Amino acid sequence: MRQATEAWLAAADDDLMAIESLMVNASLSHIVAFHAQQAIEKVMKAVFEELEALTYYEEAKSIRSSITKELIGQ
Repeated sequence: MRQATEAWLAAADDDLMAIESLMVNASLSHIVAFHAQQAIEKVMKAVFEELEALTYYEEAKSIRSSITKELIGQ
């Protein structure tokens, strides 16, 4: 496994630990949801990294940003 992949997975694990700590307080469900989304994103980045596709991910993000700017007229 690539070192960068391991780093992304470790960061995702940190989000999961935060979720476990926050779940005891129902009023923090929005923060739990945020950390869940972050964990998923980091796992996906780990997959992309392992598949040597992170460059493609960044390119897709750039394209999405360009399309969004064009659609909203900026």
